[in-house]
Amino acid sequence: MKYEKIKNQINKYMESYIKLWEFSGSIAAIKDGEILFKKAYGYANIEHKVKTILILNIKYGLLQSNLQL
Repeated sequence: MKYEKIKNQINKYMESYIKLWEFSGSIAAIKDGEILFKKAYGYANIEHKVKTILILNIKYGLLQSNLQL
């Protein structure tokens, strides 16, 4: 599968990060308009155990970051 190595690296990093910090949210890796990775982590409501959902209807061009893997 295309970009499988990157997907695994991102997910492994996020799983480690979540163990150290209380992170809840969604992340996506996008290259040239193609979504390489997308996943929601944590809870939107911890008390009621409502998991965070994946929402990608944002303008991703406004949320750019360079990530070297």
